[in-house]
Order: sequence, then C-alpha cells, then structure tokens
Amino acid sequence: MPARTDAELQAAVDSMFRIRAVESPPDATGAREIWHQGAKGAELVSWVDAEGRVTRHELSIFEDVLVWERAGGVRTGSLERARVSGAKPSDLVSYDAALPPRAERIGRLARALSGYAGTDRFILHAKRIVETARDLGDPVPEGAITRPSIVISEEIKRLAAARISGKRRSRALVIGAGLLVVIAALVLLLLK
Repeated sequence: MPARTDAELQAAVDSMFRIRAVESPPDATGAREIWHQGAKGAELVSWVDAEGRVTRHELSIFEDVLVWERAGGVRTGSLERARVSGAKPSDLVSYDAALPPRAERIGRLARALSGYAGTDRFILHAKRIVETARDLGDPVPEGAITRPSIVISEEIKRLAAARISGKRRSRALVIGAGLLVVIAALVLLLLK
C-alpha cells in the first residue's frame, strides 16, 4: 500500500459529496441508505433507522476501511480489490485480525477526517466514531442525525402530488389556450 500524506488523506475526505439520487427511500421498516462518494478515493455509506439514527457506517479512504455498527462496534480492514461501481466498501474488504494494523489504520482515518470543516452530519458522525475509536475504543454514538423516515416519506408524497398538480395545471393551460384560438378563429369568420 502506498504511503499517503495527510494532505492526500484530507483531500480525499474533502472530495466526498452527498449524492441524493443514491439516497434510498425508506423501506418497510423506515430504514434507508445514504451514499457519499469522493473523487479522490473516499467513500461513506450510512444506514439510518426510521428515527434518523445511524445504525451502520462503511467508510473507506484509499485502501483503509472502517465499518461501524451500533450493535457491533468497529472493524477495520483494507480493500482487497479495486473499487467496483455500486459496490459498498464492505463488499471488497479484507478485515484486520490483529490490533496493531487496526490502530495504524484508525490513526490514518482520523488524520484524514481531522481537517474536515464541513457541515454534513453523516461525515461528522463518522468523524466522531473514528476519533472515539482512536481515543477510547469502540464507540456507540446515540441520537438522531437526520430526519425520521416518516418525514422523508411525507416529503416524497408531497413532491409526487406537486408533480401531478403541475401536470394538471399545464394541461388546463393548454386546453384554455386552445379554446382561445378556436374562439378567435370563430370571431374572425363571423366578421368576414
């Protein structure tokens, strides 16, 4: 694995951005996935429950991977093969068995996230997990960091209703314009 500078690690984190098109709608239990992808070797996949609490993170920065589960704590590893489009980091990871590589890996991930100054709650939550794992061991942060699934579901319904309403308005305008053209044509015929 090539040695990465702290600047390269931090640039990878700064390149992550949220891709809304990949945010899944709530499933039957209200859970959903949120993907962040970076152009410079960083990726974060987060699972959120119906109340808006993160239940799992999969963070990869270059070859280093950290998987955190609320119920299972932290596992680290390295990517064993090249990234594949649509594959989650955990699909490609070889997990660490020994603690020294894990401590080194967590240290690199912490340095990568140390310079993050953005406001994305998912990245900040992952940053807290990595820092706590570095300082104290396996963390279990609590509390919602995003909207509950009921709010997301209502927003999806509201947007769908707005689209339907907009289509009806457009149809009414077309019909109204057509009637005006017919009336104008009749008036012109009567005036001749």
